[in-house]
Amino acid sequence: MMEKFWWEEDDDGKIYEEVIAYVESLEESQRYVHELNIRNARLYSNVDLLGLDWTLTQRDYSRKSLGRVTENLVQSACDTATSIIAGNRARVTFQTDGAEFSVQRKARLLEKWVEGKFDETEFHKQATRCFRDSVIFGTGALKIYEHDGDIKCERVLIDELKIDEMECRSSDPRQLHQVKFIDKEVLKAEFPDHEEAIDDSTKEQYRQSNTPYRNIDSNTAVCVESYHLPSSKGAGDGKRVICVDGATLLSEAWKKPYFPFLFYRWNEPVCGFYGQGLAEQLTGIQLRINQLNHFIQKAQDLIAVPRVFVDIASKNLKMQINNEIGAIIPYRGKPPVFHTAQAVSAEIYQYKEALWRRGFEVAGISQLSATSKKPAGLESAVALREYNDIGAQRFQYNAQEFEKLAPQAAERFIDIAKDIQSRGGECKSVFHAKKLVEKICFKEAAIDDGTYRIRLEPASILSRTPAGRSQQVVEWAQAGIVDTDEAR
Repeated sequence: MMEKFWWEEDDDGKIYEEVIAYVESLEESQRYVHELNIRNARLYSNVDLLGLDWTLTQRDYSRKSLGRVTENLVQSACDTATSIIAGNRARVTFQTDGAEFSVQRKARLLEKWVEGKFDETEFHKQATRCFRDSVIFGTGALKIYEHDGDIKCERVLIDELKIDEMECRSSDPRQLHQVKFIDKEVLKAEFPDHEEAIDDSTKEQYRQSNTPYRNIDSNTAVCVESYHLPSSKGAGDGKRVICVDGATLLSEAWKKPYFPFLFYRWNEPVCGFYGQGLAEQLTGIQLRINQLNHFIQKAQDLIAVPRVFVDIASKNLKMQINNEIGAIIPYRGKPPVFHTAQAVSAEIYQYKEALWRRGFEVAGISQLSATSKKPAGLESAVALREYNDIGAQRFQYNAQEFEKLAPQAAERFIDIAKDIQSRGGECKSVFHAKKLVEKICFKEAAIDDGTYRIRLEPASILSRTPAGRSQQVVEWAQAGIVDTDEAR
């Protein structure tokens, strides 16, 4: 007889047993993912990210294998890629070609409602953090969900999500689990009917886990939120469960065809779920640079030290050498010889610089962009804009995939707002314009599905720098696109 899966459990009160057991099996089978994330995080930040290694048995795993990062190529490349791509804010528009005036008016209101919600939830800030996670860990995640009758958006550390990679070798996963440490008082306020079970929930293995910054204390609960997507529309086998060890806090049907997460990957995997980040791509070069720097440092300390060679026949000369300016030192015999040897050959320094340049070439990032310098000879705004366009072609695919997060998030926001409205609630948004603040209720802006499509447009078509913006405005005024007053 085939065993039941956790989402097929008949007793919702005991479903936590199946969920906890399944999540623990995923943690054990994917230990390499945690270790890889710890290594990549340490390469980027040059310190142990103490909140990551609660599943490891050795606290100093990354320290033993990597050592201290001396010149951080990984961080420089990751931060530059983040500023180039994630620095552009996309605005979503709702197009209703050929629709009547009332629908077009609602479309404009819906644009304002979405933009207001983006500001309230700090979507663009969380999306930037999600992008940075992708260049460090390979995969970044955003969670968009309903809480207390409103929409929330937060960045989720990819290490919190447990996914069976065997399940998604050639397709998206059908189930997902989020494991999170939460203060018990917060959980008890959310689920007051399970206070006693929450107090008794902390497992011994988690309390004694090797978390460097602190052990998991008795006031912290390990909360698991699990999702299983329905196999088809109206199938009825979708499930959402929130549980701790010893109690099922919530068990309900999940009818959405998606998880409440948006994912962005720096480099799509050939097989499986997790992507490859810049930190992983640059690991070999970074470790070699570390080795060379440690070698050069040791050689400089041992060899490149000023030394004084004194004739053995010179009496008392050692006692008379000091740092006094213009000192007169009597001596007998030959004068002393001051000598500082070369620690390593110039070839070693050239090799290290070549590795540094090679790292940026692998990442597809210009060293000039990483150091905020412009190429010599490029002075006009037109030339600089063309140069930036050429440099951005390497990341065209990454930028297009990142821009898709905005319309995807807008669709999730609208879907959640419809659910809130169907239960009699109101999902309001505050839109901030230059000279006014407009409060918009979703009910006033709601449009039927299929009557619109979401498009992207840049938040600003002007250059980022003041000099570039001034040059663009002058060009428009000279071309007659804008008049003098508008240009001013």
